[in-house]
Amino acid sequence: MGPRTIAFLVEEDAFVASPAQRAAGDLLGDHWLLGVVSGSVQPQDGDRWDGTGHPALTDPLPVAEAIAWATANADAVLLRDGDEHHFGIGIEGDDDEPIEPWRPELAARFVRRRAAAERWKDRTPHDPPIAWEVEALLCPRKEVGPDRIVHEPCETDAEAFAAIARWAPEAWSDEAVRDYRELYWRGVREAERDGSAGWFTWGDPRWRLTWTVTAATAELAAAPLRARLVPPEGWEVHVRAEPAEPVEPAAPPPSAV
Repeated sequence: MGPRTIAFLVEEDAFVASPAQRAAGDLLGDHWLLGVVSGSVQPQDGDRWDGTGHPALTDPLPVAEAIAWATANADAVLLRDGDEHHFGIGIEGDDDEPIEPWRPELAARFVRRRAAAERWKDRTPHDPPIAWEVEALLCPRKEVGPDRIVHEPCETDAEAFAAIARWAPEAWSDEAVRDYRELYWRGVREAERDGSAGWFTWGDPRWRLTWTVTAATAELAAAPLRARLVPPEGWEVHVRAEPAEPVEPAAPPPSAV
């Protein structure tokens, strides 16, 4: 006979964007796992769940305290960390969904840390070099007070193509530019038809240029391009780098067992 109730616990996470990331248009920023968990107890009736969540742990707790709460309120515990690893007490997994038996020493893993997919951001110049995809986003803009207003998208191709020819990327795309122009002219037509005073779009005319660079860190990969990619007057260029292929973290998360 299986457990009558299971406490489902989930590690909390958050996306944090720095001022520099927001200025570059990265509104999500970095993905952080917070080391605390919340959850609820679910009654089980065969394979059918009744959908209730009582009792519930709505105020996140450190994992050891959350496990103590869960074992006091349920017959079994299933804990999922922010990297989608599962740990269990009184419950077993299978080949498709493995569940690691919970051990008290595993609580040391649950500290504030980056998600596994972003731990490359913690690489240092002492780490072995890897291949990076370095991307430059080239966009025509003009500043008006504290805000940035995108140029009307006509008459920008020649300047963009001249910069692309000068910078010689390995590959480039104007897909975002073409999408923006479609949105732009659609908005203009709808405003004229409806008699509106204006219109709004999240679109942004950006040419995307890419290079493959070998370096130890994202900053070392991007720095030479940041130095030489001087945009035309009235334009902006934002450079960023990510691993060209998925890589193992340079080091295990803090206090990993």
